[in-house]
Amino acid sequence: MEWEGEMSERQSSSGWTEHLAPLTPGWSVWRQIAVRGAGFPAALAEQVRQPESAQAVDALLRREADLRSQRLKASEVREALAPERARLEERLAAEAVRVGQALRDVARMPEFREAVVWQNRQALASALDVLLRRDVTERDSRTRQKEELVSKYLLRYCLKNDTIGFFGPLGWGRIEPEAEGFELQPGPELLSRRQTLFEHWCIDTLAERLSADARLRPWIAPRALPVVRLEGTRAVPMMGEPVELSAVAARALALCDGERTAREIASLLRREFPLEVPGEAEAWALLEEHRQQAWILWTLELPNIESHPERALRRLLERIDDTALRAEVLAPLDELDAHREQVARSVGNAEALARALDALNDAFTARTGEKAQRREGQTYAGRTLLYQDCNRDMTLTLGPALLQRLGPPLGLLLDSARWFTFQVGARYLASFERVFDELRADAPTVDFLMFHLGVSEFFPFISHRSGPYLKPDVAKDLIAELQARWTRLLNVKPGEQRIQRSSAELAAAARDLFAAPGPGWPGARYHAPDLMISASSPEALRRGEFFAVLGELHIALNTLESPVFFFQHPRPEELVRALEQDIPGPRISPAVPKDRATRAAIVPFNRNALEFVFDTTRSWRPSSQVLSVGTLVVERVEGQLQVRTRDGSWRCHVLEFYDWLLSIQFAGEMHLLPPQTHSPRVTIDDMVVSRETWHFTTARLPFLRLHDPTTRFLEARRWAQQHGLPDRVFYKTTNERKPFFLDLTSPLSLKSFVTMARASEDVVITEMLPTTEQLWLTDARGQSYTSELRMVMVDGQPWRPG
Repeated sequence: MEWEGEMSERQSSSGWTEHLAPLTPGWSVWRQIAVRGAGFPAALAEQVRQPESAQAVDALLRREADLRSQRLKASEVREALAPERARLEERLAAEAVRVGQALRDVARMPEFREAVVWQNRQALASALDVLLRRDVTERDSRTRQKEELVSKYLLRYCLKNDTIGFFGPLGWGRIEPEAEGFELQPGPELLSRRQTLFEHWCIDTLAERLSADARLRPWIAPRALPVVRLEGTRAVPMMGEPVELSAVAARALALCDGERTAREIASLLRREFPLEVPGEAEAWALLEEHRQQAWILWTLELPNIESHPERALRRLLERIDDTALRAEVLAPLDELDAHREQVARSVGNAEALARALDALNDAFTARTGEKAQRREGQTYAGRTLLYQDCNRDMTLTLGPALLQRLGPPLGLLLDSARWFTFQVGARYLASFERVFDELRADAPTVDFLMFHLGVSEFFPFISHRSGPYLKPDVAKDLIAELQARWTRLLNVKPGEQRIQRSSAELAAAARDLFAAPGPGWPGARYHAPDLMISASSPEALRRGEFFAVLGELHIALNTLESPVFFFQHPRPEELVRALEQDIPGPRISPAVPKDRATRAAIVPFNRNALEFVFDTTRSWRPSSQVLSVGTLVVERVEGQLQVRTRDGSWRCHVLEFYDWLLSIQFAGEMHLLPPQTHSPRVTIDDMVVSRETWHFTTARLPFLRLHDPTTRFLEARRWAQQHGLPDRVFYKTTNERKPFFLDLTSPLSLKSFVTMARASEDVVITEMLPTTEQLWLTDARGQSYTSELRMVMVDGQPWRPG
């Protein structure tokens, strides 16, 4: 494969190109920027707060500390505090009534009710409507549960930067050389576009059901699986002994390309082997034998990546030239699609939406025999039959001044990311070489499947599809080394809460600590930070009164290479051109299995990209761009380990082949400081590169085991004060990879935290920054929303084989 040229050869003298803007020496940034944000104004989150109760608790804690300093007995302290404790109970009860009324007002909001229906159909009747029928003075446990559920959804819709429906709409911005600062123009409505789409699994389930109808077999295209390859008339399975086939059986297997229908294959076999295949029945028998050997799939297959799976299934069914049969099998698809359209027409009416979703669910179950929900209980998953993609109505333009301020601190981070990927690439290459030498004995090549099995331990996330990604031993110490170098660079002292440094004072040492000739593999040319901008208003932002907060830096990943972003871009062809200019050569990735091919999956969208297949996954790419692992071997050529086809028509460096897997394995490893009980906030210039963080085992949270709400609230605030936690934070638990919000002035928010923490081994808590007073994204009515900019950084040095 050809290696891409220097980026400087494609850039103008100023560093600006059609898709790139100069950031800092050695780095550029995509001019296209995704804006992720909440769909409900942040001010609504104030509804769950009980600030007066929190102040009363704090006063009681101060009074208790004062009494204890007088060396009073515990019983004397309790007696002295009894009146204040009673007043606290009254205050909590009074504010709980106020909050309860506010949450009932929220539960009446049409847009809130609609959002909840999309996420939890049953909650409309079982929680929201039940709460509205209860008097606000009712304070029993069931009422509190309903209020807790409303508050939980409200806080997510107001304070989480999601890309999910109208309560997490996606916007787009662009960097322009002539723009001055930050220019935001909100549209007249929150949304500019709203699409109601089928989840892939919904239509895939229908396709499986229809495939069970043997009458469809002639019009279904059989596809040979990668578990077997043909060598002349020998079928060579990945596992097992070769099987000698008759000429006609071998030809039948060769014709199973997933494009020709069984009827077309039968016609060819009848013409080429008229004696062995006098009619279609004999052709069906040959194909059925291959199917029973698990060498072919003979079923209606949907590609693993597809924005409109119902259209893909319709194209397959419309190949049926039997008019009556075609109408019969299209009927269930037409019915589901009609229900989808009815759901789309139910905008703004939660009750109508619920009825439309119920009708769709009933039709789906009737047509497929399957439940209309999967992965029940999971917070982030494509669980229902439909989802909505929504675009925020806004125009955002960023100018060079922003890049000039953010470039220097970002440059330090990106240089360290380049160093890390270079070191990882070198480690993996050495490990690949070792496995190759162990397997090849005296042979010049190694079967790729055996090689891949040998190196699979280096990619533990493949076999662990849920929970946190495991760190491979081959590079585990490099993660610690990256953090140790940043600790030295920042000169972190024990017990510090705030660290402020300048990029100028760090630059020379950083060059030595993070020197690397280039990225470690082709895709490591990309890094994608999520940046939050802290400014009190759009006007303050235009005046340059802001600072930036790094939410997360996705190493070696272009996060805009994801269906959730790509399919919502107004001109996706622009993204494709940008990808192909950055990495012109073919990019290689495995065909993502359907259960992992969610809208959030990262998929190279280059038109010349290749996918390799191991299993029954149907790649969305044309067959000319799909590699079967059975056709591949590994060999060393002029000192370079390469993967090639057995016929030698295609080859690439082994790090090119494992490009995608390397990027996915290490995308979340950019943490500047090592895990510890407390990590300080770190600011470089005008950018917070690491927010203040606390790590607790749940055994160290004694208030989790308290059942009295007042005592639990009091002890939680005592704990928070002891550790210097702010009132508003985000947290992650062992069992959830996504963050949740916690307001320590809210007993309801605390109760949600307690429920999740009790089921976890530990929790990681991070300060909320920006705060709700530091939000720049507004709508036409001036309401403020939380947001983040998802940006793509491009290394000026392309990857080169060692």
